[in-house]
Amino acid sequence: MGRIIDQVRGMSLAEKRELAETLREAIAEELAAGAGEPDRCPRCGCPAFVRKGRDAAGRQRWL
Repeated sequence: MGRIIDQVRGMSLAEKRELAETLREAIAEELAAGAGEPDRCPRCGCPAFVRKGRDAAGRQRWL
């Protein structure tokens, strides 16, 4: 895990933002694919959330 953190520290801000969004999407897709309803919003972590349709790529959206 330490190696990953070191790699993230070496990234530009734009790369970190892209990584964060990609991770959020991957987690949301995994949860929507059958892991059950999440306890918190997969995108922002808020405990008050609802499903908000799908985006153009077919990924679950959250509000």
